[in-house]
Amino acid sequence: MNKTRAIQASVVLVVAIACWLIFSPDSPEMPEVPLGVEHAVTITYTGSELAVKPYRFGVPVNLRIAEVTEIDGVRTYDIRYMLNTGGEFDITEYLGTKDGTVLSDLPQFKVFGLDQLSQNMDQRVEAIEEMGIDIWPYYYQTMGAIVAAWIVWFLLLVFWGRKKPELLEESVAVETFYDVLQSFLIQIEDGSIDDKGKAQFEMLVIHWWRDQLGYADLDMHDVMHKIGSDATSGSAFQVVEQWLHNPKASVSVDELLESLRPFSVRPEPAVS
Repeated sequence: MNKTRAIQASVVLVVAIACWLIFSPDSPEMPEVPLGVEHAVTITYTGSELAVKPYRFGVPVNLRIAEVTEIDGVRTYDIRYMLNTGGEFDITEYLGTKDGTVLSDLPQFKVFGLDQLSQNMDQRVEAIEEMGIDIWPYYYQTMGAIVAAWIVWFLLLVFWGRKKPELLEESVAVETFYDVLQSFLIQIEDGSIDDKGKAQFEMLVIHWWRDQLGYADLDMHDVMHKIGSDATSGSAFQVVEQWLHNPKASVSVDELLESLRPFSVRPEPAVS
């Protein structure tokens, strides 16, 4: 009888272990990301409004909030992050709140930075030192003489026997914001702009609005908030951000170009 019960108990234990192995949820794998490349994660949080902690020099993770949407009091944050060093990091450690509330209920989001540069500096120096390079003893003197002779020849070629030109009014073509913006708008219109160009285009208009509206002394998070709520730039800024970072918003190229048209026209010089 005892032997039968022992067999039954063993069968139950084996079945329980098998069910646990089959139906237990797998723990999520930690994302492995390359260094120096921007990545994205979406965080939904119902507590105080999130903000990026103040930037510190040498911090291993750069973080920015690209977009915030709110529905029925629930905010969804489009977080962009970039790792500067290899290793394991929790992205949420670099987030805080605007009102200073301590974040105690925000889930962790850990990533692992892939450091492809496996050699340390001493190994690289040692590898370089193994390469023997012999330089001819009079190499530097010869190169100095050649450079000096070239400079003398160039000066004679430019100035010898030439008449002194009359002073003419100098006209220097300076590449301005309007020229660069027009170049980007042409690329956007014909569809030739790439991801790098889009990032440069975003930084161009944000920095220009920041300087024009007098927000240069603020940090970038506050600058983007001010630009987005300003009566002059707010509407166009929202269109730019939606077109760049929210494909679901269905902002067309024509709408983007139309919103930026007032800012792409060079103002006429003031007449004194």
